[in-house]
Amino acid sequence: MNIGGATLTGSTKVSFFKGPYKYIYGVNGGGRGIRWGGSGNAEYIGMRAPTTALTTVVTAATANIVAAVQVVAQGSGYFQPPVVTFSGGGLTDGHTGHAQGLARLKNGGVAGVIVTKAGVSYTGRPQISFSGGRGSGATVTVGVDGSLGAVIPTASGSGYTNGATIAFSGVTDAIAEVDITAGRVSGIRVVNPGSGATTTASATIYAVSGGTNATAKCVMSYAVTAITVSGGTGYAGIVPVQFSSISGSGAAAYCTANSSGAPKDPVITSRGAYAVAPTASVDGSTARAEVLIRAPIKGSYRCGLRYLDATAIEDGGPVPSNLSELVTVEASTGVATIGWRWENAAADTRAEAVELWRTSANQAVVLYRIALLEKTGGVLPTSYEDSMDEATLIDPSRPAFGILPITLPSGQLNAYRFGTPPTDMEDACWFQDRAWYGVNTNGARPNTLMFSEIDEAESVPDINEIILQNNTGSQDRIVGLMPYGAMLIVAQERHMYRLTYVAQPVIDAAVTLAGYRGLLHKRCWTTFEGGIYCVDSFGMYAFDGSSIEPLSVAVDNYWRDGIIDFSKSVNFFVQADPTARVIRFHYCKSSDGSIPPRALCYSLATKAWWEETYAQGIGAATVVRLGGKQSLVAGGASGSLLKPNTGLVDSVSGSTAAVPYQFRTGPLAIIDEPTRQIGVLYQPTASTASLTLNVHYNNSATARANAVQSDRGEGAVATSGGVVIDMRAARSALGDSNGYTTARYSGRANDRSAGGDRHLAVDISGSQAAAAVVLHGITVGGVTA
Repeated sequence: MNIGGATLTGSTKVSFFKGPYKYIYGVNGGGRGIRWGGSGNAEYIGMRAPTTALTTVVTAATANIVAAVQVVAQGSGYFQPPVVTFSGGGLTDGHTGHAQGLARLKNGGVAGVIVTKAGVSYTGRPQISFSGGRGSGATVTVGVDGSLGAVIPTASGSGYTNGATIAFSGVTDAIAEVDITAGRVSGIRVVNPGSGATTTASATIYAVSGGTNATAKCVMSYAVTAITVSGGTGYAGIVPVQFSSISGSGAAAYCTANSSGAPKDPVITSRGAYAVAPTASVDGSTARAEVLIRAPIKGSYRCGLRYLDATAIEDGGPVPSNLSELVTVEASTGVATIGWRWENAAADTRAEAVELWRTSANQAVVLYRIALLEKTGGVLPTSYEDSMDEATLIDPSRPAFGILPITLPSGQLNAYRFGTPPTDMEDACWFQDRAWYGVNTNGARPNTLMFSEIDEAESVPDINEIILQNNTGSQDRIVGLMPYGAMLIVAQERHMYRLTYVAQPVIDAAVTLAGYRGLLHKRCWTTFEGGIYCVDSFGMYAFDGSSIEPLSVAVDNYWRDGIIDFSKSVNFFVQADPTARVIRFHYCKSSDGSIPPRALCYSLATKAWWEETYAQGIGAATVVRLGGKQSLVAGGASGSLLKPNTGLVDSVSGSTAAVPYQFRTGPLAIIDEPTRQIGVLYQPTASTASLTLNVHYNNSATARANAVQSDRGEGAVATSGGVVIDMRAARSALGDSNGYTTARYSGRANDRSAGGDRHLAVDISGSQAAAAVVLHGITVGGVTA
């Protein structure tokens, strides 16, 4: 079968299923299968990956880019990141090829620089400078409170045999004691450091009763007690105050910038201790940094490509192929460009673009998209020149940026999860959040199930496999898949299994034996009102996922006695009729062609069985929405699409010729009852419409001639082919027909006679043309069911 370029080879019995988006998928085990979006041409399922590895050509680097910035002095006083400017390096100032960066602050200083653009064509190392981010023009006056930190003798003098005292100027309430050794000053101990000094204090040593020439120096300790800030513009928020740290440390204070950008209202949070009264400012110091350069592409890289189709995002697209085999590009000394070269001979016709993927330097875990190259003039590109530096490669804001981990943190496939569905599986369905494929056609994998990735019907990697174990004491094979509520019923020829899973089937799938009956093949089951109705080599049965109820005991002879020709079973199928509440098993006898012209019918309402025969073989049937309600539609061997149960000409499309019909009851036991008549209740027709009635005795395939009396004035007339009933409303000049005709029949109901009649079956047939044939019922007297 060829549909818009997608070909299904071999059998044309296709398993269709609806995916999570608009697409319908069909497989038959003889190729890749097709998908169809409701209009236009069908396409092959999945996207084939490139089959040949790409090749690369590198060019040597003659210029450099900025690889990193190393801060050598953080500076201070920054309340917002300063502007980073690169200059020199072989480029004129302001050149568009210069690098760009963002300063990162910490505690008012520049802690680092993020390179946002690596620049191009640097023949030497560029310089970097920082501007802004700080206010300017403010002056700070510091008020201090000084005290004695220590007093140090500078000359020991002599003659101080009776001791000495010491006095201070420039500091209030300072007290110290003088130590004398051998008439000389050997040390001075501060008892009270005093306070109030704003400049250096002085000390004078006095003898008690003698001694001269001893001198001392005061060592001061200043604490910050007041700050005055004036002037300044361009400040913002909280503005830190910086104190000189040459002679001490520990003072801390801040200001708050007002609406005019001037720092005001200083707050001292720590007074500190200084040997010399400190100075302060709110301007801070300028940061300094050095630039490191390298070739644009430097390191070891892994490169690959894949194809994309044109599936819309809202329909689950675009659908990618698997990534090609990755190739390694060694650029340890640095290169300017990587030239990509590849072939597209294996690309599908639905491939509309090529994606190029490369790792960052010296890692093989995550790929970044280099480029997305669409078809030009209907032809996919085959080359690309790649000069993307490292910073640009990993920049999420650049056009065409994409990130593709080769595997997920859980270990699951990612870059290689887009494998095409298996070509040797002829049955498929959508169950929970995945597509499932089964029923192997070549015998290599008779009990294997394959499944897709979540919501990706066309992504079926080889590792997504479950093998059904044969634990029943006999070998069997999968013949059908049946989604049923929270479980997937996996049918073999002689067994049924339940499959359930939570998240990842390969990890948490549970498969349990559900029953010791199976299927003829994938088309011999149907569902109706919560039940599954199946046909296998032994009959029809109902299945609810755990228990089995045989249904065909009354007609087991069809299976047992060879009435059903199983050599033609490939075309058998089962279908529920929701309008009539009937399950039909379409099959062939040995005298039939290969397409079933008949069906065994089971009424869910009355539990009765009967057989229907049709004027042409019925290849398939399904329930669709027509005219606002669910209706049964069948496909005839002639190519017509038939709609049963309408009471009208049953051709929906195709031929509009008269449609033959035929109905035969099951065997009815004859009893010794004198009232032997067959009544037919019908709707009188406006034009000629004839119905032929025959009687078959004792399961005979041939009707008995002259068994039905006719010509009794009720519209039933004997012919060589049976009794013909004229259903016209105006068949008699005496008045319109009331739509009810009876015909008496004969029979030798004698239990003592070997030649007695035991059963009869009533056969009615005709042809519906312009006049609609509507039969309301048939009554048979003298029999019991």
